Amino acid sequence: MSLDFVQPGTDEWTRMWDNLAHIAGDYADHCPETNEVWQYMGTTTRSMPGIGTAPLLIFVHQFRHRHRPMTARAWLEGYFGDYRGGRIYLDIAASLEWSGNWNGTYANKLVGVKFHCYPEELQLAYDEMQAAYQTGE
Repeated sequence: MSLDFVQPGTDEWTRMWDNLAHIAGDYADHCPETNEVWQYMGTTTRSMPGIGTAPLLIFVHQFRHRHRPMTARAWLEGYFGDYRGGRIYLDIAASLEWSGNWNGTYANKLVGVKFHCYPEELQLAYDEMQAAYQTGE
C-alpha cells in the first residue's frame, strides 16, 4: 500500500472535493464548537471485490471529519437513519482520469465509511451495508 497526495488546484482536487460535497452535503460541515471541517488525508489503494478469484485494488481519496456537527445534513439515509455527527472517515474512489481508467465502475463513488465511537445499532447497519455492497445486492 502506498500513500499519495493530490495536488491542490488540479482537476482531480476539484473532482474529489465536489464528490465529497455531493456525498456529505457540504465541502466543510464546519463545527461551531470545535472549528473542525472535512480534511483530506491522502490517496491510497483499497481492496474491493474482484471478478472471479482475482482481487481488485482501486485508488481512493481518504477524508475525515473529527467532529461533524449535528446540524449537518443527514446522509447515507437508509443505512444509518438520521446519523449526522461525530468522527467520520470516508473513502471516495478516484476518478477514471486520475486512476488511468483503473477504478472502473467504482470511480467517484463512496466505497468506505468508518465511524468512531458510534452506537452499536450503527455498527450493525454498517456491517449489513458492507456485506450487501461486497455481494452486489
